Amino acid sequence: MKRKQIIEAKMQEYFNEYGYYSIFLEDTKENIDNNSTISKINTIISKNTYTKDGVYLDLSKTTMTAIAANAFKDNKNLSGVKLPETITSIGENAFYDCSSLKTINFPSSLTEIGESAFQLCIKLEKADLSQTKMIQINANSFYNCSSLKTVVLSQSIYAIQANAFHSCSSLESIALPANFIGIANSAFAECRALKNVTLNEKITQILGMVFYNCTSLEKISIPSSIKTIGHNAFTGCTSLKQIEYLGDNPSSVTADATVFSAYSTAEAASPESLYLPNVANDPSDGSWNNFLSYDWSKKTINYNQGMPK
Repeated sequence: MKRKQIIEAKMQEYFNEYGYYSIFLEDTKENIDNNSTISKINTIISKNTYTKDGVYLDLSKTTMTAIAANAFKDNKNLSGVKLPETITSIGENAFYDCSSLKTINFPSSLTEIGESAFQLCIKLEKADLSQTKMIQINANSFYNCSSLKTVVLSQSIYAIQANAFHSCSSLESIALPANFIGIANSAFAECRALKNVTLNEKITQILGMVFYNCTSLEKISIPSSIKTIGHNAFTGCTSLKQIEYLGDNPSSVTADATVFSAYSTAEAASPESLYLPNVANDPSDGSWNNFLSYDWSKKTINYNQGMPK
C-alpha cells in the first residue's frame, strides 16, 4: 500500500472513532524532506472528500525545523495544526488563504514567520507568540485574519512591518513589547474593533496609516520617545477623543499634516482632549495649539493632568 493510501486509511479509522479527520505524523526531519511528506499530506488534505469536515494535522512528534514557503498555500480544508518544539521558521505564504485554519501553536523555538504566512486565514482566532524568539512581525503576516481576536507578542519583538495585521477586524487590543521601536505603514489599518493600544517608552516612530480606519479606538497615550508620526496615521479613527502625550516639548514630535485628516472613504478623526501630565502650566504662547499638526485652539488641553484610565 502506498504512503498516501496508508495515511488516508488511518484518517478514516480516526474519523470513524472520533468524528473528525486527523493526521498524526511521527518521523524525522530527514525522512520527511527526502520523501516530500508534507507535499503529499497537503495533496491529501486538499481533496474534496475533506471539504466538509476539515483535517487536523499534528506534527508535534516530528523533528521538523521549518514549514517551507507555500507549503499549505490555498489549502481550504486544513482546520488546525500542531507544530513541534523544533520548528524555527514558517516560510512566506506557508498558510496563505488557509480559510478553514482555526488553531495553530507557535513554539518557543520559532524565530521567524515569513511574509504573508497567514494572510487570509479568516478563521484563525489566536496568535500567541509570547514564547517565540522572533524579532519582528514581517509584512502581511496576518493580513485579513478577520477572526483574529487575540495577539500576544513576545518581548523579543522590536518591530512590526507593513500591513502585518491589516484588516484584522476582530482584534480588540495590542500591547507592544518593552524594547519595541517602530510600527510600519498600515500595520493595524482597518482593525475596526481595536480599542486599546499600549505603546512602550522606546518606540520612536509611527509610520503612515498605521491605525487607519480603526473606528473603535477611543484614546491613545503617546510616549515621549516618539519622534515622527506619518501620514493619515489616525485617519478614520472616528471614536478617538482623548490623546495623551508624555513628553514636555511640542516640537519633539514631527507629525504629518494629514495625521487625522479624511482620506479616501475614511472620515477625519476629531480628538477633543489633549492631556499633558508632564507640562506643569499653560505656556500662554500657544505652542501646543498645533501639536501633531492638529488645531487644538478650540479643544481642551489639560496641563499637568494625565488621561483618565
